[in-house]
Amino acid sequence: MTKKELEKYLRELNQFRYSKERNNNKYMSLLKELRARAKADGDEVALTYANCYIDYQTISNGKGDESTVKKLFNAVQKADEIGDPGLISECRSRFGIVLTKKGDNVGAYENFKAAFDASKKGKLYLYFMKSSNNMAGQLVRLGALEPALLCLREGYQISLDKRDTVIEQYGENAYYFCTNTILKNIADIYYKLGDYENALRMISCIEGLFGDIDKMPVPDGYKPFCACVFLRLGRYAEAEKYNDMDVFDAYSTAQLTESVNNYFELARILLENNYPHNVKKILGLLEKVVFKLGPREACEYLAIRIDYERAYINDKDTLLTLYSKYYEANLMLKKQNERMQTEFINNRLLLEKEIERRNKAEKKSVVFKARSEHDPLTGAYNRYVLNSTCQKWCDEAAKDENKKISVTILDVDNFKYFNDKFGHMFGDKVLMTVYSVIKKNCTNDDAVIRYGGDEFFIVSRNLTDDKVLQRSKKISRDLSEQIIADGKYREKVTITQGIVNGRMSSGKTLLDFIHLADEALYKIKNSGKDGICFIDPESEAFSVRF
Repeated sequence: MTKKELEKYLRELNQFRYSKERNNNKYMSLLKELRARAKADGDEVALTYANCYIDYQTISNGKGDESTVKKLFNAVQKADEIGDPGLISECRSRFGIVLTKKGDNVGAYENFKAAFDASKKGKLYLYFMKSSNNMAGQLVRLGALEPALLCLREGYQISLDKRDTVIEQYGENAYYFCTNTILKNIADIYYKLGDYENALRMISCIEGLFGDIDKMPVPDGYKPFCACVFLRLGRYAEAEKYNDMDVFDAYSTAQLTESVNNYFELARILLENNYPHNVKKILGLLEKVVFKLGPREACEYLAIRIDYERAYINDKDTLLTLYSKYYEANLMLKKQNERMQTEFINNRLLLEKEIERRNKAEKKSVVFKARSEHDPLTGAYNRYVLNSTCQKWCDEAAKDENKKISVTILDVDNFKYFNDKFGHMFGDKVLMTVYSVIKKNCTNDDAVIRYGGDEFFIVSRNLTDDKVLQRSKKISRDLSEQIIADGKYREKVTITQGIVNGRMSSGKTLLDFIHLADEALYKIKNSGKDGICFIDPESEAFSVRF
């Protein structure tokens, strides 16, 4: 599946997701079609998108269990492995929403933050708007209103700056829905902070940007929220315009929670301001849905209902019935909280195990990388580093005539003699001693490589001929002072060195430098060993220096 084909699927899915006339059957059918195509094409990115959407939709429809949640978590892991910013943002956002419903506020925030960072890094403007909105919501739940406000403002600024881009890539419905939701949530934070004037200003932004509000996909609970704002400002006539009881008909029960919370607030304000008729209407409307949503909502509803009955009717039998229901709802809420706490602890344990597994895997990866780059006997780098890191240095030097590369080949004199006379264990001791002396005279900017057998390479950058020569002399001198002892055997070791130092911009390659250094080495070998020979990479003239 091409990138364009996947983007077309995602655009169509967005049109379904954010449409008021959303058809869940068509939405799921499109998702299953995407999954089938992704499986057939072996496209892991598209398959992870499809699985994430399907699992999340299953949970949203109330049909998922813990295994479905685990599948969604697996999608998060897969997205991280693939590294696609859009996929990371989508999977982590949806998993964060599920954790929010489970009461894991900290875990949800961590996922929203990861989604936010991925979308920001990838310049994915719709995902950025969504993740900033999700993260802000979680910050509100954690009591951090000011940071949430900053987060939402950043998302809103993107919606203004990148409006045309978002609409072109994801469609009008997606853009309007996300921007409306961001504005409503900014207004909601101002409301919580008691800044009703700024809350009203945000409401004006929604209406000013999108015209006739009835034709746009507005957030759940927008109208009762507006009524709350106008009532707090004492603008009762305007509040009446938004005191619309039909908003519940536009959404399914699964999407009502935000609306219910706004209607609770509206009922409280009306009760405070002595509007019994409006309170009665709202309580009647809430009763249709509130007991389907859960014990927390039931407790909220019953508390307001009890206050209403005591203030205006005060019928003892009705109040006793309500108190009995309130007591039952509180017991259910307590059990639900205990269950959610248990689930939270279990999820946290699972997460900790997963983090531990990943840490172990990372440690193994570091160990395997070290093993793949180092000679097991001496600890020197191996040929892999020569072909990767050193080659990269040479490629960089080839582009800059001021940069120099030096290759020094060091060969242990009479190494076969040590192995044959004293055994391979003694030979290993010789190699380890030679490497320790070489390493002691090199810096962290030099690559010391065991090329094979008794040969070592030193590859360095930007050294003068004098500095390379001084280092080589020092290595030979230090080694001549070493006595290698093993039981009754005591021997001294010497080395022969061939050096090439010059600019790669002359057209030479790393392999050319190695061949030249090798020629310099054998120039000394053939004339008595224990010496140093330079070769100029441009003239290829030898200079025996030690």
